[in-house]
Amino acid sequence: MPDCGLLFAITESEISKIKAINSDIDKIDYMQELEDKYYDEYPERIAELDTSWEALHRALCDGALNRESGTYPLNHVILGGQNLLNDENDDYYLIYKDLKHVLRISKALDSVSEKTIHKGFFKIDQNTYEYEVSEEEFELMMDWYPGVVEIYNLAVKQNLFILFVAY
Repeated sequence: MPDCGLLFAITESEISKIKAINSDIDKIDYMQELEDKYYDEYPERIAELDTSWEALHRALCDGALNRESGTYPLNHVILGGQNLLNDENDDYYLIYKDLKHVLRISKALDSVSEKTIHKGFFKIDQNTYEYEVSEEEFELMMDWYPGVVEIYNLAVKQNLFILFVAY
């Protein structure tokens, strides 16, 4: 399971470049280069999630981690969308959302209350989650949440895709 997760507000042409790369290893290497470029040139287009990406996905998807859990569009905030890797694995994620999905997700995020996220967070089965399901862990996750909302809103305003990356 990857540790750190990031959301990028990214152009369609950059997604096309990633799609054109054949091997998963080369895609991941390219993403690491692109990450450096974004931190240098477009820091406003990155939302860091650290390890809270998993908790947030679960909280928005009734406690489950799989990509099919929850309901659209909230189940697409993190793990939903088009997988750019050739092989499904649990070590790396490169998943993008196109403009249509970004718009729907952004609208949904604007209407989600902290109470709803809290309820979803406490549906996490402690036996399937490596961190403690606690108020402290919930607050830590919520510290990252505003950045998620901001990156989706920015993507809508600038007609950008969203790419979730974790490795």
